[in-house]
Amino acid sequence: MGEHRLMTARPNPHGPFRGTLVGLVLTGLLALVPAAASAKTFEVTKRGDPAPGACTPADCSLREAVVAANARPGNDVIRLVARKPYRLTRSSSDPGAEEDQGDLEAGVAINEVGNAIRIKHPGRGRAVIDAEGADDRAFEVNGQLTLVKITIRGGHANSGGEAGGGIYGAGRVVLKRSLIAGNLAGDVGAGVYMGVGNLVVTRSTIRGNDGGEGGGIFIGTSGVLRMTRSTVAGNDAPNGAGGIGLANGAPGGSVIQTSTLEGNLSGSDGGGIENGSAGLRIVNTTIARNSAEARGGGIHARPGSFLRMNAVTVARNRADSDDSGGPETGGGLYGDGGSDVIEARNSLIALNRILGGVLNECDAPAPVGIESLGGNLISDDVNGCTFFGSDDYVQANPRIGQLAKNGGPTRTIAIRKQSAAVNHADGPNPPKRDQRGVKRKNPDIGAYER
Repeated sequence: MGEHRLMTARPNPHGPFRGTLVGLVLTGLLALVPAAASAKTFEVTKRGDPAPGACTPADCSLREAVVAANARPGNDVIRLVARKPYRLTRSSSDPGAEEDQGDLEAGVAINEVGNAIRIKHPGRGRAVIDAEGADDRAFEVNGQLTLVKITIRGGHANSGGEAGGGIYGAGRVVLKRSLIAGNLAGDVGAGVYMGVGNLVVTRSTIRGNDGGEGGGIFIGTSGVLRMTRSTVAGNDAPNGAGGIGLANGAPGGSVIQTSTLEGNLSGSDGGGIENGSAGLRIVNTTIARNSAEARGGGIHARPGSFLRMNAVTVARNRADSDDSGGPETGGGLYGDGGSDVIEARNSLIALNRILGGVLNECDAPAPVGIESLGGNLISDDVNGCTFFGSDDYVQANPRIGQLAKNGGPTRTIAIRKQSAAVNHADGPNPPKRDQRGVKRKNPDIGAYER
């Protein structure tokens, strides 16, 4: 508590009415300012999903809490105390309003600043929201939703080729220390689809989702992604963008930093990332062991897009993973289009491969597509990757470790003492710290500072 002083009254030199008049004026002005809507906390007391009624302190389901929060102004909080799953079981054929059926309609009644919903688990671990029984996605967000220490699983958006298996977003969706896993979509964004607004992902994991395009995350033409200290792993997308996809024409401003994309699979282009945005930045991030059946095992950049990479490790990715042959190249990077669509600095691009295990770090339609700003290390500059020059380094054996837990919230690839990456980051503005948060002294190339 702060210090309190006892003040003694003093005579008013301006007369007995001056203070009274000022007080009346201030009171009048304050009366003109609308009172801010007060936040309310709803505690969910039952894990089932019955026909919704009122949310009372003694009797409240998750659906009832969401409906109640939608119906009032204010930035409300919903607490999920139990560790056992909260199951959504009401299908779209059940009677009632739209918000009483299938997925949870966050923001359906009021969609404006000052009416946000925050769902959190206050204990250790995460609370689980399981949408398997509803045969629908878990959330359709038309406002502002924050999930803190929540798992979303079992969401389905595969009837009629729908988007957003776990979460369909339009507005602002924030994931903190959360897990989006085991969701399906027939169209785009099996884990999360963000068509309009901002998706913010912090210290979270998007894993094991399966969708048409954008297995983990898909950002639409009016969406923006901000990801930090997170992992996108083991997602599958038959139509492209195994881990993360950004639509053609998506606005600039998306950032992926201090994160890892690993083990994602694309049945077309872009095993880790497929970028169509005109302004994506990737910083201090590891992109490893992703596969594309066509081009860009690590990253595929579409025509008209633009990607800036700084201190990124792109290693052991694979293009042409189905061994079909043809012009399916760019084991690490593929820059598609008639202009530079990838700009790389201080990045380690190594041991990426194509058909038959041949090294192929990058490729692009000649003579443009990928531009080096210096300070990069590649393990092969012969097979397609001819975009790097005198300000870069080539080392057939780059002396790097396996993807592992090396400290920090995400897995990284360590560099060994003999690697040319050590102390050789000399492109513009290498980050002051590496992916794990370790301070860079004589900066190394890639996401890991030795």
